[in-house]
Amino acid sequence: MKKRLSLSYIYYALSVMISWFFTSYCQLNNLQIILLNYIFTFLTIIPICLWNKKILNKSFFRFNFLIGLNSLVVLWIFFTDFAPLQDGLALFIISLINIAFAEEIIFRGIYYSSFLKFYSSIKATLFTSLLFTGIHIPKLLAQHEDLRIALIWIFFASLLLCLIFYLSHNLLLTTTIHFFINYFQFTNIFVLIFILNLVYLFIKHNVLLRKEKS
Repeated sequence: MKKRLSLSYIYYALSVMISWFFTSYCQLNNLQIILLNYIFTFLTIIPICLWNKKILNKSFFRFNFLIGLNSLVVLWIFFTDFAPLQDGLALFIISLINIAFAEEIIFRGIYYSSFLKFYSSIKATLFTSLLFTGIHIPKLLAQHEDLRIALIWIFFASLLLCLIFYLSHNLLLTTTIHFFINYFQFTNIFVLIFILNLVYLFIKHNVLLRKEKS
């Protein structure tokens, strides 16, 4: 399993770097960039999911009340900011599916859930967050951002996403939270949404524990 996970990460890292190289340094129009995003996502996610299909659980994708509430916010974001744009739907899909959902499948669905079988929750969270942070370094370098600050925020975001997955074991939920982080950053509205999600999950978690004890 460890060998397969290592090869999956190397493959994903190479795909991401090639994609970011084309979009950053090649003179492409918006349509070409959008198509390139879809192609690289398809060529990356499908093989990795097939290689690690035994790790991914159907329960990771179940719909629930909390996801429904988050989805309403996602729809509000789409109609207010994406729909008015010429390629709004395509850009929305890239932001929600090609980025948030794809990264959650890989890092929370495959890596974090695998690490939880071998390590403590703290170690699994740290290992996953290091891998998640490392994959963003080429893009940050290409965008000439302050590397130290950006990496700290990305690492912190991964810690939050691991916490949500640990409590929910649901990739649809972490995907919406991931999308909110990318869209709202760490503004007050995201903090409010995150706290509401966390409170709901803690209450549900405690209720399930009481039922098991009784």
